[in-house]
Amino acid sequence: MYTHVINGDPSSLATSSVVSANSLFDKRVPICLRGVGYTGEKVEELPVRILLCADQEGQKVLCVQVTSESDPFFLHHMEVSEEGFQALKVEQSILVTFAQFPQNLIALLEECIGGRGQECPKFLAVLRLGDVGDLEGSRLGIVETNEFKHLSHISLSLKPGNDAIIKQFLAGRLMDLQCERDHLIRSSNEMSSKLGVALRELETSAKDLLRQKSLSSKAEETTQAKLDDLSANLKLASLKELESTKKKLEGEHHTAQVGMRSMIESLKVRNAELDKQVCELMDNKHKLDSQLSDVSSRACNTEKELRSSREEVARLQKINDELNKVRLLNFNSSILDE
Repeated sequence: MYTHVINGDPSSLATSSVVSANSLFDKRVPICLRGVGYTGEKVEELPVRILLCADQEGQKVLCVQVTSESDPFFLHHMEVSEEGFQALKVEQSILVTFAQFPQNLIALLEECIGGRGQECPKFLAVLRLGDVGDLEGSRLGIVETNEFKHLSHISLSLKPGNDAIIKQFLAGRLMDLQCERDHLIRSSNEMSSKLGVALRELETSAKDLLRQKSLSSKAEETTQAKLDDLSANLKLASLKELESTKKKLEGEHHTAQVGMRSMIESLKVRNAELDKQVCELMDNKHKLDSQLSDVSSRACNTEKELRSSREEVARLQKINDELNKVRLLNFNSSILDE
């Protein structure tokens, strides 16, 4: 990138009517070269610059430059003003305005860059070269390839640079390199100064680090001694507490054993008493079962006797009723006889 062009110095442009320039695009683009001096098709990575400039009258001018890093005399350029763009717009059937055109052109070039290294890229920039004396000059086109055909998006007419223009361009490039060199020298000096300060700070920090390490080592030794004393004291206290706890637990264990034995004896006595009560209750149960069997047998016999007595009473009552009827008849007969 050309620093002084970005800052507004137009000396590396191929025209002397431009007073300020702003770089919009400066990248290496895969371009297929065709024309004079080229047999077949050759794709090279060529630097392409797009700049938006202003002329002496304040009118905006779009500049396109194609150069070669291997050939300093390779320069093809185009300048189109806002007025000239109208003719280009009609010629190329362009739908965007002059202000929108640079970004659309840059987008097409980015598509070409995206296809770098592909055997059949979808977008390809093609530069048809013309001689310096050729009236038609050179043409930079961007072609999109689909399944049906090769579709040309744009075809810009470029002029090959003559000796004066190339000298002016190379002088501007030289100025760019000088500006870049000066900038790098200033940056190097600044970095050297910062490096010196950083080295001094590093030495100071190293000394502080050694001092801190020494202090830390002493503090660590003191702390370790305190920790050893504390550990010994804690160990002794723990042993004493452990012995006290052991004795306490042994006493509680003995007391619990005595209480458990007493409880077991009490339970054995209680168990014997309950066994005796169970035996007595079983004997009573057997006696009651025997009595219940006798009572049940007596109740059954009594019930049989009751049924027999009821049958006898019914029979006797029937006989009595018949005797009463006979007596009544005899009584009635005696009355009638009288």
